[in-house]
Amino acid sequence: MARFETRYRARKIAIQLSIAAAALCALHVIAMCIYWSDIEDSWDFDLRWTHVSIFDLDTEESFGTWLATMMLMFSSRLLFLQARAVKKAGAPRWWSRYWWILGLGFAWLSVDEVAGMHEWVNAHTEELWTGYGLIVASVVGIAFIPFLWNLPGRTQALFILSGLIYLGGALGVEHVNDFAKTLEYNLWNTLEEGMEMYGVILFIYALLTHMAGGPRTALWKTTVVER
Repeated sequence: MARFETRYRARKIAIQLSIAAAALCALHVIAMCIYWSDIEDSWDFDLRWTHVSIFDLDTEESFGTWLATMMLMFSSRLLFLQARAVKKAGAPRWWSRYWWILGLGFAWLSVDEVAGMHEWVNAHTEELWTGYGLIVASVVGIAFIPFLWNLPGRTQALFILSGLIYLGGALGVEHVNDFAKTLEYNLWNTLEEGMEMYGVILFIYALLTHMAGGPRTALWKTTVVER
């Protein structure tokens, strides 16, 4: 039987993820500006999209998509751990179910980040997927009002703020950024994807501090027994 302990420092993780997200946003801007400029005329090789696509935040096969997927999966994992902890603490069953549903939601978002399932709507209807996404987000938001109401004030505020930032990028900026593939389109993507990543980072920070008992004790740890 092996026993090991996992520790998460909320502030440290948030800072590290923020730096990584900022670096990827900067690389996206640099790569797009180079690709859409005439600088390649002075180079010895023909600059193709495959040379810069790994830095494109709007492409599934990129570093940005990898980071976003990992953060969403990390959020899902933390939510499942919180749901289990709440259940073990003897809280009402409905309370743990909210955490479980949130965990499943973040797991689905992580899959969609890579698989791009929301693009199916654009391919099969004349409307942008963001309209349907807004309806789904509104229904979920209303359904989770009792959950938010029972959270501590600080956690409640940070959860709501992180959700607004994420949805502002995923639905708001995505909706107005209906351009053809141009430099302008790709620069708008920096704002869209950046808001999504920082919304998730803020959520992770808020969730970890909540699990730890507050910002002053924002070191959350769990002991895992491996049989």
